[in-house]
Amino acid sequence: MNDNKSKELIEQTIKDRGWVLPEQEFYINKDPDYHIKQSALYNHVIKREGALSEKFRELIIIAALCVRLPGPETEVYVMNHIRRALELGATEDEIFETVQCLIFPSGGPSLMMGVKCLNAVLNENKNDS
Repeated sequence: MNDNKSKELIEQTIKDRGWVLPEQEFYINKDPDYHIKQSALYNHVIKREGALSEKFRELIIIAALCVRLPGPETEVYVMNHIRRALELGATEDEIFETVQCLIFPSGGPSLMMGVKCLNAVLNENKNDS
């Protein structure tokens, strides 16, 4: 794949999601068709107009990722989706209540993953202000 096409796909991913992971850059360069198809599915599921708002879908993703413990890569994913939810208008309280709900079906570690990531993103935002 040529470098311009890779760069375009990376830029589009950042526009669509707000980030691009190193793993995504790798598969963009290795198999751009895979990335294009995967991104189309992501955009259909997450960004389309429907009964759920994109903000609400991000809250669902945050909860699901917190349950996927453990691993530092999970923290990166959770924090990316928290940032996106905030960009879409989610409040700190909405995100906090989303992760609080995890205590019953998923237990303390899932709750703590969400709290840890929310706190980290909020601290980033304070430092950026």
